[in-house]
Amino acid sequence: MRKHGFMDFNVYTSTPFSCISPIDSFNHVEFREELLTSTHKHSSHPELLRQLALEVINDIPDQALIVYTDGSRSDTGRAGSGIFSNTPGNDIKISIRNSDHCSIFRSELIAISGALDHALNSYKDRIWILTDSRNSIQYLKKLAKNYGQYWSRYFI
Repeated sequence: MRKHGFMDFNVYTSTPFSCISPIDSFNHVEFREELLTSTHKHSSHPELLRQLALEVINDIPDQALIVYTDGSRSDTGRAGSGIFSNTPGNDIKISIRNSDHCSIFRSELIAISGALDHALNSYKDRIWILTDSRNSIQYLKKLAKNYGQYWSRYFI
């Protein structure tokens, strides 16, 4: 715990993507930031965004595991991460309560990390992690480039 002025802050150390160590060697990972048609989330009609996302989802190979992730924070500072995967006979729904005032970006990364933990422990074929966080994908691209890792999973 750190003391700062008159307030106490609980500070916990965590390593993003602890499920992947720097010595892991994966064959290939592909990070995709774009939908099939270029568009901006904040200026596009929700139905258009839905249609574009469905076009991507429909192109995912049948044998692939699809995991959906999301991170959020309320106006009061409560933050959380969500993970959902629908496999035949086994729906996975995970809700993670993050520390108060956790950033949305960090909540998104926590969700993706949780999805990786689940996917890598339970599924060995192609894995698609679907997120609406372009910043997280860009961060992961940079992380992969900086560590020189070869990834074998698919992210979108």
